[in-house]
Amino acid sequence: SLSFNQLKQIPPEICNFKSLIKMQLACNEISYVPSEIFQLPALEHIDLSHNSISSLPEALLGELPPALAVLDLSHNLLTDLPSYFENSGIKQLDLAHNRLKSVPQCVGTLSQLQSLNI
Repeated sequence: SLSFNQLKQIPPEICNFKSLIKMQLACNEISYVPSEIFQLPALEHIDLSHNSISSLPEALLGELPPALAVLDLSHNLLTDLPSYFENSGIKQLDLAHNRLKSVPQCVGTLSQLQSLNI
């Protein structure tokens, strides 16, 4: 876990960990998320809560990792989610305490979603 470390950016070396299953970067000062994070093939759980993220990458070079099941983006500055989240295998999505004005359109396409917190 790299939570509670006052990180201003995600260490680029994390993108080299192709077997990484769980990424915990909560409670830092991260404002930018590189698209490579969403392309780690084994990644199942991402916790980027309690940061300063105002947007996510607009596009990816491929699809989200098929194993990605838990995504916590709560307590950030997000106003929407990019379209690449559509039809993904996400089961738990936490978007609470952001700047959303409506439910992101892609949420309606998450057929495996079991838990949604907005």
